[in-house]
Amino acid sequence: MKNNLTLVFLLLLIGIIGCSTDNDSESPQEPVQEPVSEENTIEVLKTPLERFQGLPDYPWEPKYVTVMPYDLEMHYVEAGPADGQIVLLLHGNPNWGYGLRELIALFAENGYHVYAPDLIGFGKSDKPVSRSVHTYDNQEAWITSFVKALDLKEVYLHCQDWGGLIGLRVAIENPERFKSVAISNTDLPTGDNVSETFLNWQVFSQTVPTYSFTVQSATFSPLSNAELVAFDAPFPEESYKAGPRQLPLAVPTDPNVEDAQKNSVLWEKWEQWEKPFLTIFSVDDNISPDAEKRFQERIPGAQNQPHTLLPDTGHFIREDEPEMMFELLDAFFESGQ
Repeated sequence: MKNNLTLVFLLLLIGIIGCSTDNDSESPQEPVQEPVSEENTIEVLKTPLERFQGLPDYPWEPKYVTVMPYDLEMHYVEAGPADGQIVLLLHGNPNWGYGLRELIALFAENGYHVYAPDLIGFGKSDKPVSRSVHTYDNQEAWITSFVKALDLKEVYLHCQDWGGLIGLRVAIENPERFKSVAISNTDLPTGDNVSETFLNWQVFSQTVPTYSFTVQSATFSPLSNAELVAFDAPFPEESYKAGPRQLPLAVPTDPNVEDAQKNSVLWEKWEQWEKPFLTIFSVDDNISPDAEKRFQERIPGAQNQPHTLLPDTGHFIREDEPEMMFELLDAFFESGQ
């Protein structure tokens, strides 16, 4: 049986998957709490860095930049030659930058200058405790702040899942900074075309015990024990999980809510986008059914591009086929020069 999210939700519905809390093998760490703004104070956790020591295939030294609102520290990986073409990689939920490790290495080894931030609430970035802080607008603002703080220009963007929900907003609102866009298994949701699989995920996301389980359930490739530990590393216990718990609920599933209406307006802007635009989706991903067709049909820059549907890949497509993903992305980015 193919290993994808449908299996997870079937297990959920028949009661095989329990609703237990975090069962990480390591003992919970004491939360590190600190206010980040005298004018608008929020409670923030920082995952102890020792939880990230010795992760396989993730050798990069941490870098940080302060992003707005709330003056939060966003962690990012920077790799590759300084004069290389800039590639910005955005991860999804409940993933973090570790899920980009193979793409980061491949791009850097082939002459690109790669940036891969951890979204706020994920990885080594700050983790606001209150769910109310983890809004769609704030996630967009934090990545916009990241791009502007590092003054990224002529950017090749590749994003997946929530990275796409955010990146598609940032790119169309700042088109002068982006050269081309490639997306995988994502959408710019307007509250319609909502799949039953996604609605089931919204429910399951509130009790899933470990995020390594989620990543493994949404990929075809088996993960090693060390890789499973790596995906859970940012989240020592429940108080660190406000971001990955809240973001599934922040996806607009009603056309009348503000985020859905904002995305509808942004779709009108995307319908004027002439720069290269590529879709690389999984055949078996059913989170956003037929999303790739909407992009291909509505965006001028997507016309006559080598769009691809990859078989035997799950929702986290970059975990299953990193080499193929790099080959497709490299050819696309090079062709747009």
